[in-house]
Amino acid sequence: MRRSVGALLVALHVWVCCMLYVFYSMYMTPESMPSAPALRPVWAIDDFECIGWQSSGSCGDERDQRNACTEDLKLPAMGACLVGNRSSSAALTAMRSTCTSTKHYVQYSCRDARAFMDFGPLSERYVHTPTASIFTQPWYALEGERGIVMVIHHASLVSAFANIRSLRALGCTLPIELWYRDDETAPTDPILTHLLAHDPLLSLRRIQDPRATGFYTKPYALFYSAFQHVLLLDTDNFAVADPTYLFELPAYKVHGTVFWPDFWQPTNTIFNVHNESLLWELLDLPPVEMFEQESGQVLVDRRRHERALHMLMFYAIERPPLLERLRLVWGDKDLYRLAWLKTTSSFRMVARPPGALGVHHPQYPRFCGLSMVQYDDSGREVFFHRNTRKLSRDPVANARYQWTHLQAFRPTGRPTRDYRPASWDGTEQYGESACFGVELYMHAKLEDGSPAYDVVAIKGTSFAHVEATLLGYARIALELAAPATHA
Repeated sequence: MRRSVGALLVALHVWVCCMLYVFYSMYMTPESMPSAPALRPVWAIDDFECIGWQSSGSCGDERDQRNACTEDLKLPAMGACLVGNRSSSAALTAMRSTCTSTKHYVQYSCRDARAFMDFGPLSERYVHTPTASIFTQPWYALEGERGIVMVIHHASLVSAFANIRSLRALGCTLPIELWYRDDETAPTDPILTHLLAHDPLLSLRRIQDPRATGFYTKPYALFYSAFQHVLLLDTDNFAVADPTYLFELPAYKVHGTVFWPDFWQPTNTIFNVHNESLLWELLDLPPVEMFEQESGQVLVDRRRHERALHMLMFYAIERPPLLERLRLVWGDKDLYRLAWLKTTSSFRMVARPPGALGVHHPQYPRFCGLSMVQYDDSGREVFFHRNTRKLSRDPVANARYQWTHLQAFRPTGRPTRDYRPASWDGTEQYGESACFGVELYMHAKLEDGSPAYDVVAIKGTSFAHVEATLLGYARIALELAAPATHA
């Protein structure tokens, strides 16, 4: 009896599946199948007409914007550019602005509205074309391979040397690609030749696109890396644990990308990335309530995120001039997050906001942050980013210790409400022109009245030796460079 019931259930299951297939075949014709969203059109030059500025309020004083199509707008200004389509006779608004949508020193006019409105549609069409035959190989040459990618230049080679030596001392055996521009770095530099001669897991790769300059060399290196799984790492960003384990994190397994937060979020930003920024209209994205990204470290499975990487190359390499002129983002810092958001690609943003390493006032409870601390999702310190005073070819500057205290936001706090770092000139108090973090940390409280931040002396932690070790590596690098320096 049980066998006959089981057979009946199996037969019934097969019959239902067949009927569903027949129904689907009959009614889901090619014409009725869901199709991909149609690409939005770009402007034909002859169709575009700049009409002028349409005010929607005042930013404190009235500005004459009558020549908005021929002269730069007088900022700040509330309103939008009014444009017309000569073919359809439609009137449209673009570049909708409040008093805080851009930095006030930015210059643009309503004649820029065509390029502004085309930015989103062009980005959606963009597929990056390799610039040299070597890059017409498969999307990644080393399937399953994990590796670190760094971009180097002459001034950063001391940092790169210290970073690589430190990684190896931590037990990290990941292969490392070093990307360079031949107008910035000589492959014969003694620091570089020493590294390559003594570490068989290093490879030197040349940047072959003249548009990949400055900050934008990093997206280029990420796009063209031979590794499938990449840890993109700044040369001045030092791991304090072997970072290989990051590729095994559940968040990375699920999303294929892990980003780390910057100090700044929409309600507390020095880069003007907030809900009223012109950035969101330019990208054709709704404002996002999350921390800005800090790109000193980026973890990416390139196989899973090819579309996002093409979008990244549009932002970073194709780089329409308007993106830079409007100063809506700083360098490459947030471009990865924005490319992933634009392509609805999955990523994990580490929940704990960054801490700071720096110096403490000798008499008062005041702190000046000079480097950034990044954590994993368990709260473990992973990276110390020396992004203010970097290791350089100046032995005097390198000899000065700057990691005496560590400031960390308490994990019991709510970052969106309680985390409020700042950036300020600390020359008078600390002899440092660029400080960040929370200076008067004793006044920062959580909702229950407890301190929002812990500040501890680094000498009492497991990281007490880290800076001295890095400075020692920097001295070795300078000794290697000395013959070339004095030649």
